[in-house]
Amino acid sequence: MATGGGGVWWPRDPRPEDVDWLTIGEALGKTPRFNGLTAGAPYSVAQHCMTVADALPPDQPDLQLAGLLHDAHEAIVGDLPHPVKATLHELGGGEAWDRLITAHDAAIYQAAGLPWPLPAEWRAAIHRADMEALATEMRDLQPEEPLCDRDLPDPWPERLKVIGWPETTDLWLQVFERLSGKSRHRGARG
Repeated sequence: MATGGGGVWWPRDPRPEDVDWLTIGEALGKTPRFNGLTAGAPYSVAQHCMTVADALPPDQPDLQLAGLLHDAHEAIVGDLPHPVKATLHELGGGEAWDRLITAHDAAIYQAAGLPWPLPAEWRAAIHRADMEALATEMRDLQPEEPLCDRDLPDPWPERLKVIGWPETTDLWLQVFERLSGKSRHRGARG
């Protein structure tokens, strides 16, 4: 696949050396969470990822970076809402989807200098923050009382304010650079 930044991405063979943070950040900033099925302006995957990272302990920047990148694969493969993923599993295609995501996550996390697979305690902390973010997003972004087949925690007290693109992209890239010490540009060493 050609990327917006002039690079190439191999969906069957994602490689850490092909990760371009500017492309990832821009794609996440343009990708609407919930396939855009929200009230009002689209809420981006980039903003969701920043929200999750911000909910993790600030004295653990590597964990926060892992939280920031937890949905970075969606820059390439898109954001499938949970009911669609569940349907894929019911129809027998879920395992292939899971393998695709795992391969992309491995390349992205390794490019960021993070361990792969992520430590179990990191996965648990990120999942908890992700579910809290989801509960908050459903409260603040769904036009009506949403249907949900998951047992979610209570939402955060503060309401979400949707940030538009390109500001979200720039903020995501700033957070990435701060947490990783890497440049947003391809081939740059941080």
